[in-house]
Amino acid sequence: MATQEQVQNFLAYWFQLGKPVVLADDRGECLPAPIFYQGGYSQSFEDCWQKIMVTSGEDCYLKGTTQSIAMMLSPGWEVTACARCSMPVAIPTLA
Repeated sequence: MATQEQVQNFLAYWFQLGKPVVLADDRGECLPAPIFYQGGYSQSFEDCWQKIMVTSGEDCYLKGTTQSIAMMLSPGWEVTACARCSMPVAIPTLA
């Protein structure tokens, strides 16, 4: 199971690729800018995270995928380091 910190780290990379999160209940998309500020996440990033967590990530999707934030926070998923680069990857765990 991925921790909230791991999912936030994954999202920071996702956002750096210019890809937003589609929010639940037709609340639009979230793509914070800037992502980082003074060695941590920016207020824009934290605001986006709060919008995602309003629904605990339910129906909030990585744009262009069927992967929800709630799925990433469930026991069926984990966030791990890519074998070839520094970007984290979210993968389903085998039961």
